[in-house]
Amino acid sequence: MGHKLCSVLFRRRLNITMEARLLQSSSSTCCFSSGSCSINRHRFSAIPSSPKPLSVSFPQKTRTRTNGVSMSKKDDGIESLSYKGSGVDIDAGTELVRRIAKMAPGIGGFGGLFPLGDSYLVAGTDGVGTKLKLAFETGIHHTIGIDLVAMSVNDIVTSGAKPLFFLDYFATSRLDVDLAEKVIKGIVDGCGQSDCALLGGETAEMPDFYAEGEYDLSGFAVGIVKKDSVINGKNIVAGDVLIGLPSSGVHSNGFSLVRKVVARSGLSLKDELPGGSTTLGEALMAPTVIYVKQVLDIISRGGVKGIAHITGGGFTDNIPVSSLTVWVLLSTLMLGNFHHCSNGSNSLGE
Repeated sequence: MGHKLCSVLFRRRLNITMEARLLQSSSSTCCFSSGSCSINRHRFSAIPSSPKPLSVSFPQKTRTRTNGVSMSKKDDGIESLSYKGSGVDIDAGTELVRRIAKMAPGIGGFGGLFPLGDSYLVAGTDGVGTKLKLAFETGIHHTIGIDLVAMSVNDIVTSGAKPLFFLDYFATSRLDVDLAEKVIKGIVDGCGQSDCALLGGETAEMPDFYAEGEYDLSGFAVGIVKKDSVINGKNIVAGDVLIGLPSSGVHSNGFSLVRKVVARSGLSLKDELPGGSTTLGEALMAPTVIYVKQVLDIISRGGVKGIAHITGGGFTDNIPVSSLTVWVLLSTLMLGNFHHCSNGSNSLGE
């Protein structure tokens, strides 16, 4: 639990002229690359081979992936919260995807690919989950639209696709025009950050379905990539290097767990975090980073082999490649104030 991340894997001899940093992530993007190039404008983290694998504590069960990140259970007697304990069953979600794949075999990956001439249209759809609950509690609505766009465009850029357009769905019990304007302004901002057009959307009033003052959001993005430029991770080999892009915070995944942690800790969303005047609520509502321009710039330099957006499932379900092991230097992890506050309450493991 901590930061989201965009990471890129390069050949070991890649000339990286920057300070190497990696952020632990609850949602992020991951890229794999080879070749000779110099990167000096972006904040990445290089993850070379290391004698120690990343070890992540999961309180309810131990999972060891021989083809990916090593995971182990932390047995320290501290009762920790988990995603499942907070009401989110990732295994059930995985099972649903497996069943859907039987009916629609083409479904899979971060974005769906549709052939169009010498290119593919790449589509992705998502929402912002229970981060909306914090928007209702904090009254911060002007950035939640950025989160909505980010969750879809960050997915489709993992195939190397440039976003073309976005459509949204806004549903509420009774339309509050001022509030809806703030939300849609955020969507417009997100589209601007990802250089895609907001073509339109649907606004639905559903009395008695949503609580007064609450709403739900979803949306989808479509991008395009040449067929000979699709990034699919098939050429990743041992010795390639993983690069991480820093996040702005928790982004838009794991908020069912985050809210449980805050409730258990006794903290208030109005409490100021150490080292500044930012409140806990403001920090948690920081908009998701849109990685599109950064990642497309990296791709244009050549050598990127694979990209993963680290959302549901975290590092272990998104980064590992079949038959290979990902090694992460734990000493490079930099965590935000919320993570330290939550660990201080003994609510989370590593």
